[in-house]
Amino acid sequence: MRLRVPFRVRALLLTLALAFLGALPACETTQTGRSYMALISRDEAAQMGEQAFRELIADPATASRIVRSGPAFQQVDRITRRMVDVARKDEPGFQWEWVVIDEPQTVNAFCLPGGKIAVYTGIIPVAKSDDELAAVIGHEIAHATNHHGQKRVSQAMREGLISEVIGGAAGMSQEETEILAGAIGVVGSTFDDYSRDDETESDIVGLRYLIEAGYDPYGAVRFWENMVKLSGPSQSDWMSTHPANELRVENLKKAIEIYRTSGIEAWKFEHYN
Repeated sequence: MRLRVPFRVRALLLTLALAFLGALPACETTQTGRSYMALISRDEAAQMGEQAFRELIADPATASRIVRSGPAFQQVDRITRRMVDVARKDEPGFQWEWVVIDEPQTVNAFCLPGGKIAVYTGIIPVAKSDDELAAVIGHEIAHATNHHGQKRVSQAMREGLISEVIGGAAGMSQEETEILAGAIGVVGSTFDDYSRDDETESDIVGLRYLIEAGYDPYGAVRFWENMVKLSGPSQSDWMSTHPANELRVENLKKAIEIYRTSGIEAWKFEHYN
């Protein structure tokens, strides 16, 4: 049965939720100066990343697909070593580790909190050169060095806390509280837009890693142009949690020009907001 909450009650609860959301302190900042509230520590996030990584590589379906030799392994290993050498300056405490997973249909790579990296072989034909694959790996590393995992876990915890506080104060049932939590999640993500901002930040910080590691920064542009061809022209990104591929290309070109003319220090996140 669908619960019907009067409009005035819904409006009041969402207003209270947003007020509570804004009242929570911002305890951490990313490399580009974006503030976020952390309800877990960076060490705790790294422990979560470590656990998730161990579970992934221990899973029989994945363990049988881990690549330890051959051209794909050599390429990923060579590039990742160079990129990690640069990123280690930002996060010397990370216990960096990486694997190559043979899944030709999976066009993906990721870096978990604490520096645990996985690259799927399906992304290699899309990233057609070392420069392009370095752009992918640098982008994923930048998610970790900007602590986006810690931020997103905290976001989920915050939404849960808000719903529990307001639901308890309003005498709501567990079902009503769960519905409220869902509504808060939608409103919070719409107002924060944090997923798209995290992606843009990782694009640009990853671009810095690319440059400092000695790769061609236009490798990042070429990779996302390849993604445009692979996926077709993007729909409007207004309601998307990721920026449109075409927008990423333009932002990267803009950032490269700023880097080349004024230096890496001149880049500001607000250029893209």
